[in-house]
This record gives sequence, C-alpha cells and structure tokens, in this order.
Amino acid sequence: MAKPANPTAAFVSATQLAQCLDVSRPYISKLETENVLQRAQKGYPLGASIIAYIRHLRRVRQQSLQATATAEFQRAKAEWLALRIAEHRREHMLTAECESMLDEAVGVTLTHMSSLPALLFPTDLQGRRRAEAVIIQIRRAIADECRRRADAYEESCGQ
Repeated sequence: MAKPANPTAAFVSATQLAQCLDVSRPYISKLETENVLQRAQKGYPLGASIIAYIRHLRRVRQQSLQATATAEFQRAKAEWLALRIAEHRREHMLTAECESMLDEAVGVTLTHMSSLPALLFPTDLQGRRRAEAVIIQIRRAIADECRRRADAYEESCGQ
C-alpha cells in the first residue's frame, strides 16, 4: 500500500494556492508582501500556507470585532455627552422633572378654576352653583379626553 503524501511537505504555485484558499492570485501576492505567507524556492508550502492564512483570518476578525466594539462605545459616549451638554444648557430635562412641573401646572390651573365661581358670583348663590357645574363638566371632559389619548397611545405602543 502506498504511503499518503505529507500535505505539509507539498509545495504549490501561487495560482494553485489561490485555488485552494478560494482567493485571487493577486491576493496571494498581497498576503506575501504583508508577510502572512512565506514563499520558498519550490513554491508555497501548502500546509503551512493554509495554517498561516487561517491565523491571518482570525487576527483580522478579532481586530474587526474590537474595532466595531470601540466604535460603538465611542458613539454611545458621544451621545451621552451630547445629552449631558443639552441638559446643562437646559435644552433637555429628565422625564421625572417634566412630569413634576406638569403636575404642578395642572394643580394650579384646577385650583384657580375652582375659585372662579366665587370670584364671578360673590353674592349670587344660583350663579355660583351654575358656574361650579360648568367647571365640573369641563374638568370631566378634559379627564375623559386625556384618558382617551392615553389609551390610544398605549394601543399604538403595544402593536
């Protein structure tokens, strides 16, 4: 029985190596100039060239993953910094701050609306009751509209 040839001892031409690695012939020359592949007098050692090319691909992939992670980190850091600057310039505010200010504004408005009948009708009790009924009706209409909009928003977010 014939002894199988040792693939690490086989030498091939640049064209044959390109076919084995499924790359172009000029790319083999480029890898040689980058010292990824080493050419001997007989040609390229097939086994060593394949191993060297696989190691090169792993290095490139690792560098690519690191570059992607670094770029993503830099992008997130720049976004964070832009938000901090906008917050410092009072162009943006935290949601909790906004909700607190909105609650205060609504509370002040409702308090003043409730005192309106007494201001309009200091001595006319019937007029005061009618004004109070209108204000209650308006407050209910506002609450119903806000509830309707909140429900519509929740439905749009859920889909």
